[in-house]
Amino acid sequence: MAEFLLIHIDNSFQVRQLISYDDGDKKAVTLPAEQLKSAISVKKQVVLLLPASWVYLTHTNLASRSSDILEKSIPFHIEDELANDVEDNDYAWKVLSDHRQSVAVISKEKRHQINDFIKKQQLSVTAIYSEAMFCPALENHLTLWQDTDQVILRFGLKAPMATSVQQAPHLIRAFGQPCQHMLTNHPDDWGSDKYETVKKLTLAECCDHLLFGNEVNLNRADYEDNHDKTTASNWRKPLWTAAVLLLSWLFVTLYQGWHLSEEIAGLKSKQTQLLKNHFGQLSATEERDPYAAMQSRLKQLTARDQPNNILLDGIYFLGEARQQNKTVAVEGLRLTDNNLEIQIIAPSISVINSYRDQLQDLAADYRINIGVNELNDGEYHSILTLKPR
Repeated sequence: MAEFLLIHIDNSFQVRQLISYDDGDKKAVTLPAEQLKSAISVKKQVVLLLPASWVYLTHTNLASRSSDILEKSIPFHIEDELANDVEDNDYAWKVLSDHRQSVAVISKEKRHQINDFIKKQQLSVTAIYSEAMFCPALENHLTLWQDTDQVILRFGLKAPMATSVQQAPHLIRAFGQPCQHMLTNHPDDWGSDKYETVKKLTLAECCDHLLFGNEVNLNRADYEDNHDKTTASNWRKPLWTAAVLLLSWLFVTLYQGWHLSEEIAGLKSKQTQLLKNHFGQLSATEERDPYAAMQSRLKQLTARDQPNNILLDGIYFLGEARQQNKTVAVEGLRLTDNNLEIQIIAPSISVINSYRDQLQDLAADYRINIGVNELNDGEYHSILTLKPR
């Protein structure tokens, strides 16, 4: 049995909410923020909940469970999804299967600020989570947790969203169609007969879900390859036979591991030298993974050598799309780093998605990414980014 204290902070590092949870009695109680000091003195395990805007949540599909391989591969695998440089972030993940990982990303600058807050408050933190992970995710379920003016939404097993009470209905209409059931702490306000079941979600259920290994923990001291833990075999042969087999396996494994590591080290050394010969000084990340660095460098050179006609292409695609959909207005264009940002206004999210699909059909040589959709005066504002493949 353990007692937890969940400290929910806002964008200004002010305590937004305190939750005391006893996993023995399965009871959760909300405490006044003023009781932080006294609560810390009696609770042994402290958990931080961060604003959803600080943490980027995504999934990767890498065929590995090795922490070393994932640590080197995940940043480059999601490089195109990030708004800043790969080296400017801290990464945490949870292995979901042999080929899939749940990933959380936070900037190093924000992580340092969090560390300063922990030291200032003299906290002994065991885990750090995004507030968007607070409520459970279940297949075919819409999970909705309302906390005053904020709503957390989880559409099945997809990445969660944190939004305002006013915008939540629009997101539910846009993304909630596949969900057949609902879990919410306010069933009377959010329940609907379009769901087969509408069940009450309690504070204790959310705490229990969050605290026991269901979500990505941003506390780096938590990193561990749980999959490497193997269960003991039930030996039925004589003890001396088992010992011989174990020693034989250990010798072969160590030899193969040593031989493979030597080959990998030699290959990485050649790749590093090749990069230095062509590009000069390398960053620490590039020296750790020269193969990924080489792919990134080649991608940059290819993009640099291509004719800079993305603006002309973009204007042509917009003209063609305008003939098919006249309900979308182009608010502005911005050309940066060989990418074309298209600011648009539309009456609904579905129209924005349809418009993006039309542009993608026209622009086969480009990737079209869609940004955050904002509702303003009954209209949706969004940014589409045209990127060379």
